[in-house]
Amino acid sequence: KEYQLSKREIEVCKLLLQGFTLRQISAMLSLSYSTVNTYCTGSYRKLNINSRTELLIMFKDYEAK
Repeated sequence: KEYQLSKREIEVCKLLLQGFTLRQISAMLSLSYSTVNTYCTGSYRKLNINSRTELLIMFKDYEAK
């Protein structure tokens, strides 16, 4: 909540944290690759990070529920 991510951005981030690629996520959510990429880059901007590695470090204690 504190990062002001949309529901879709949160959903994409959770799937990224589970190790899925953007192409896999686009298939799972029935969205185009470019749409998923937009959610991903928007999330990164809001979280002030630049990569999936930084996302993983930021949420290293995250557990998929």
